[in-house]
Amino acid sequence: LGKYGDGNSYCSSSRINELNWVRTITFQELVSYYRGLIAIRRRFSALTDETGKAAGTIRFHMLTDQVIAYTIQSSLAGAEDTASKEQHELVLIFNAGNKGMEVDLCQSEALLSKEWEVLAAETHAGLSSLYTVQGHRFYVFPRGVLIAVSNHRKD
Repeated sequence: LGKYGDGNSYCSSSRINELNWVRTITFQELVSYYRGLIAIRRRFSALTDETGKAAGTIRFHMLTDQVIAYTIQSSLAGAEDTASKEQHELVLIFNAGNKGMEVDLCQSEALLSKEWEVLAAETHAGLSSLYTVQGHRFYVFPRGVLIAVSNHRKD
């Protein structure tokens, strides 16, 4: 129903909308996950593109009524040198279902031989690789998100 019974707290008082910082200790794992997602978003320019240029590189993959994926081309945010301007391909998969699912993105020839560094899966996210996937099959946890990148270096 919302915060303290308020279904739309947009115009409500600070008491309703204030952050309870003690909860960041209780939910430390979730806070860390969000920090990791924010770091990924900041690292790859396509995820913060205000020009719409990156939108032209998006390829959607409707997999089921509860799983959607897309790939998008991106360079590193703030890249100045040629090596950092190298294009990376990101795979983002969203599973709204209650069961984990192996996702096969084989309809894209470009994905078949790539090596992917998984940056977000289950309850972990960040710029360090969690594990590597070769090819076009990814496992996505129930009600989960998977983010992977090709040609990734943490530098």
